[in-house]
Amino acid sequence: MLTSLYIKNFALIEETHIEWSKDLNIITGETGSGKSIILDAIGLLLGNKAESQIFYNPEEKCIIEGFFNCKKFSISAFFQELELEDTDEIIIRREILPNGRSRAFINDTPVLLQKLKEFSVHLIDIQSQNQIFQLHTPSFQLDLLDLVAGNQKVLNNYQKEFKNLQQLKEFKASLLKQKSEYTAKKEFNLFLYNELAESGLEKIDEQVLKERQQLLLNAQEIISSLNKANQIIEESDFSIKIQFANLIQVLKPLKSISNNFNELFTNVINLDGLINDLSLEISQIIDKTIVDDEALDMLTQKIDMLYRLYNKHNVNDLMALISIKKHLESELFDSNSLDDKLIALEKSMQQAIKTVEEMAEVVSVNRKQVLSQVQNTLLETLQDLGMETSKIEIQLSDKENFNLSGKDNIQFLFSANKGLPLAPVQKIASGGETSRLMLAIKYLIATSSNIPTLIFDEIDTGT
Repeated sequence: MLTSLYIKNFALIEETHIEWSKDLNIITGETGSGKSIILDAIGLLLGNKAESQIFYNPEEKCIIEGFFNCKKFSISAFFQELELEDTDEIIIRREILPNGRSRAFINDTPVLLQKLKEFSVHLIDIQSQNQIFQLHTPSFQLDLLDLVAGNQKVLNNYQKEFKNLQQLKEFKASLLKQKSEYTAKKEFNLFLYNELAESGLEKIDEQVLKERQQLLLNAQEIISSLNKANQIIEESDFSIKIQFANLIQVLKPLKSISNNFNELFTNVINLDGLINDLSLEISQIIDKTIVDDEALDMLTQKIDMLYRLYNKHNVNDLMALISIKKHLESELFDSNSLDDKLIALEKSMQQAIKTVEEMAEVVSVNRKQVLSQVQNTLLETLQDLGMETSKIEIQLSDKENFNLSGKDNIQFLFSANKGLPLAPVQKIASGGETSRLMLAIKYLIATSSNIPTLIFDEIDTGT
């Protein structure tokens, strides 16, 4: 329970220390006397966001500390959950700096604000006047039954399985959409893929194709030029071969005069050999070079086909086309495998649906088992609050579709006066009746949830 509260530099409070008794504490006072300031300070211990204008002295930091004794309350699990040292004495501190930055501590250990929120809800429950009408909501009504029934663990497991089922449904919808998209463009993609596959891209060397095309395009000119070259070398009266033969005869006598002419003569003989090799090479090239319009036409068509594919797929090299082909192949494979994925997913969904239905049934049975206990406990408390003729009936029925809260629809029927028929609480209860009914419910929550401290803010509003 909250044993004391320290407030420094907060709103109208310069500094104060409040000690609380272990039993009922009541704060009264006129409007503006500062009751709400104390509640706001406790709200900061619960992780509430700090307002900008909270400082008594804007140049100093604000400090709120709450001291709790939880010896009689089992909250060890929450210490473990937040990885904190388990202890009976708990100090929660919030510090708000003048620049607006905030720090939170549990037993002097810095914690994130979200961690503080998760922890502090197990220490304090504040019932403010604007929360009274939570009673009208099905979620609050079901939460009450779950609390009394001890449903939290099984409900958490159910919600985990329900979320898993929802994810499976979303995945199925995604696959069906994907399949629809694939089906819509499958025929076109198949055409594109076949076109690329039939073109034999992997066997094409674009540079070789272009070189062969140039040879065939210029075959006649090549043959003509090489024939002229050969004629110059050996076929005319003044051919290079005849001239070299004459040159050899002219230089040959010099060898007998001096050895100094041997190297010169040898070089001429070597050049004559090169001329003969050149003539042979030209003749061979002429023999290999043919004018083939049909082969040229086929090559031109292949190159044109390649450039047409470049333009069609908006690329400019062969590797990009091959990459597109592989991507199309992958898409076509994925399209064909979607049915297998959907079949496997449907089996998983059926199993998930069965698990969710079974767990929802357990949650529902547990709720139904405490209906009488909840109704009787509330009626007994209402009698102590002067509402002896009240009647309460809580009804559960199956929903058409499950949700995170399970399979149950809930109706919280109430009548405050003898002779009046039962009706939904939100339609029949006055403000004062709703306030007292909520007080009875909070008493039930306190005895069922083991929360050390309950705070009621204007619980008598509407009476």
